[in-house]
Amino acid sequence: KAWALRALHRLWVLPQRAACAGSCTIMTARADAQRAEELRRLDDEAWLRAAEEFEMNEDFCVREALRGKVFRDYRETLEILKRESDGKATIMAIGDKILLDAMLRNLGAPVMEVLFARRQRVDLQSVENFVRRLRTEEDFSLVVKPTHLSNCQGVLIFDHRLWVSEGWTAQKLHKHMSDHLEKRALEAESAALQSCVPGIVVQKRYRSAAQFQTPLELRVQTMFGYARSGIWWWGRKETTQYAHRNVWVVRQPEEIGQLRDTDKWKVYAPDHMPGTNAGFDSALKVFQRDMPQMMRVAESVARAFGAPWLRVDLFCGNGQWKVRLNEVAYSSDVLYLAEAIPNDPSHVLRDDGPRVAKLLQEGFQRCQEVLPASHFLRMLGVRGDRYQEMTVTPMDPPLRPDLLQQEEEPEEVYDEVPFALCTSTARMPFDLGFRNGGRVTSGRVAAPRGSLAVQRVQAGYATRRVPHASITVGPVGSVTRGGYNVMTRPVSSRTIGQPMAQPVSFMPRTVTAGPSTVLRRLGSVPQVTVGAPIFQPRRFI
Repeated sequence: KAWALRALHRLWVLPQRAACAGSCTIMTARADAQRAEELRRLDDEAWLRAAEEFEMNEDFCVREALRGKVFRDYRETLEILKRESDGKATIMAIGDKILLDAMLRNLGAPVMEVLFARRQRVDLQSVENFVRRLRTEEDFSLVVKPTHLSNCQGVLIFDHRLWVSEGWTAQKLHKHMSDHLEKRALEAESAALQSCVPGIVVQKRYRSAAQFQTPLELRVQTMFGYARSGIWWWGRKETTQYAHRNVWVVRQPEEIGQLRDTDKWKVYAPDHMPGTNAGFDSALKVFQRDMPQMMRVAESVARAFGAPWLRVDLFCGNGQWKVRLNEVAYSSDVLYLAEAIPNDPSHVLRDDGPRVAKLLQEGFQRCQEVLPASHFLRMLGVRGDRYQEMTVTPMDPPLRPDLLQQEEEPEEVYDEVPFALCTSTARMPFDLGFRNGGRVTSGRVAAPRGSLAVQRVQAGYATRRVPHASITVGPVGSVTRGGYNVMTRPVSSRTIGQPMAQPVSFMPRTVTAGPSTVLRRLGSVPQVTVGAPIFQPRRFI
């Protein structure tokens, strides 16, 4: 009887219990998917309502070009935006940094001071007079940039030390300016930017408390007059070694389905490990702190120009200058990420490009008020209907004096982080592990710049390094991802885990250990015997 009851329990009760549990799991997953889809629908409706209420500049209206088309990605929409910008006066004026600076001042946006500006040609005498006025070391803290080029073409960033060490003079600066006045924007840029009148401006240099090679600059992307996201952009993984530094600041509505000035922002740095870069950690705090002010400035600029899709680049992280607008871009080829489910606590990001393309296409069709370009440009002090004839008359007071209220506030305090602590350890392409049949083996790590050792390896990342004479390889039966397979033994008083003042420039090439030890790269890469070069030295960035 007992045997029969046990058999019945095993053959009937347990399968029924498992089936019920499986059914509950499926039903829960289905309910979660439906809830996620409903939240995304409500969020999309909020942006489409913003499109219905938006006053659009006719120079930005591409309604007919988008009608009837289906886009799978934002880049396809971007190509239409670039092509349709040809001959549009407002878009050309935005691309001209001299005109843009004058219009932004009339709006009341916080911009950097312009010290020198010329269009089409620059004479040597004017450059010599400008250089003659640079007397103190602070005066040489300058940025020289062409007004008609993009992607930092022709940009020079000076301080007094650099000016002296590289032998810059008025004649050398004049030649640099003249050479770049003859260049044109890249073919990949919008047709409007390629038609801009060449020019050169010199501005004061913005310095952030986190002393990276360039100031902290967040690209705030607006859609139908509202800020959608902010991006600290270093480039795509296919084109740069700094892509692991990309940061996204994502809007989190107070109420799903509504866009409000009091919405919160969430900072995401997917490839960053807290504690490995003091400057990077400081930058994330600055973005979180300054994003509300950057949102206000970006949205004001987008609405003033009547631009349904506009990127506004803003500097931040300086206690004296606070938030400052650097430039404005109509077409932007960056990677947009957003939360897979709005306000979801799991904080999972996904590619926002397809969703942006869909919202732009439908939003252009829903927009109910399209006004002439002159309606917007006149309010910004512009005279002349054609781009080549445009001049800007200064306005006092500006249209939005409230944007400059930050100038009257007391100086803010940011944590100063020197350049030496603003370097990141590169993400390793594989985990390191040792197999030696259970025997403990000691060895030496040889590298181009002396003896180094891996402090720890976890989940594909190599964290900080310390100067080292040897490593101790523990008995590891098999290679496992995320395991602490390498133990270190310091030879100085430095504490393991303490950040180095200077970053190590190369990773180890060779490991010398027992003849039976094998180093294995996880994945599809074949095994490599210890003692042979593992891979080419990779610079820490």
